[in-house]
Amino acid sequence: MCRDGLPPQFSCFTNADFVTVVKRLVIVQARTGSTRLPGKVVKDICGHPMLWHQIQRAKLATSLDQIVLATTEQPEDEAVTYP
Repeated sequence: MCRDGLPPQFSCFTNADFVTVVKRLVIVQARTGSTRLPGKVVKDICGHPMLWHQIQRAKLATSLDQIVLATTEQPEDEAVTYP
């Protein structure tokens, strides 16, 4: 048994064994299967898709480490991309 009471199949580590890495990220959810406005994330707004505008806005946050684009594996969501 570990000193913290965990069974032997679990690893026991102290805080000194880890380097804590904290990442601040934003997850932009994008799918084209909306019922009220289908394909809204790829609709053109002033020459760019709506998704582009959302990501540009997220890039303005100076405290972020990463922007993640999340979508589904549905065939209609293959249009959801960001260069």
